[in-house]
Amino acid sequence: MPFHTIDAVLGGIALTLSLLVAFAGASLAFHAADFVPSFAPLIAIAVFALLVILATGLIGRAVHARHPLVPGRLSLAVPGREANVWKLLGFLNLFNLSVLIHTYACPVTLRGVLYRFFGTRVGHNIMIGGKIIEPWMVSLGDFVILGEDSLVTGHLIRGSELILGRVRIGNNVTVGLKAVVMPDVEIGDGAVVWAGAVVPMGSRIGPGEEWAGIPARCVRRAGVRV
Repeated sequence: MPFHTIDAVLGGIALTLSLLVAFAGASLAFHAADFVPSFAPLIAIAVFALLVILATGLIGRAVHARHPLVPGRLSLAVPGREANVWKLLGFLNLFNLSVLIHTYACPVTLRGVLYRFFGTRVGHNIMIGGKIIEPWMVSLGDFVILGEDSLVTGHLIRGSELILGRVRIGNNVTVGLKAVVMPDVEIGDGAVVWAGAVVPMGSRIGPGEEWAGIPARCVRRAGVRV
């Protein structure tokens, strides 16, 4: 993916602001922990990490609210505003998602709360064992399970072209271990994506269907193999 000066400028400004907030908060926490001096460094580190997540998340929300991304095709060779916004949001996600989610420091039952903060539409009683890229392009219904190391992404890069697409996952859906769901995919209620499957861009999985393989295709419908 081409790298441009504007990427470094925007990312540097956003990261600097986030780190300044985090350092200030950690310093205050360290000095406020005089009553437990032996734990003061640990408290400061925890506050620093949480503030990095909070600050980068809030900056990302503000950027996306001001310049919301929509499905479509963008050029990375000669990027316009939308492509620059996408790269900035991806840069911020390296920090706010990596700290807790990508390092497995956050329980799978709590990841839905974080992804909702970062822009994902999240239903009730979900379990996320994998990763969601472009959280603002993804919506999850109720009782959804994303298996361990699964990936749901709202973008695809072909050469210098960036393709953005929404991913809509219905209720009672299971996405298996290490499965990949590409952009512009809709998964109906009660559907199952088998472990290791790769659901191609533009796929429409009907209610109750089971998809498997690379690329994934429907292998069972209404309990009957197809």
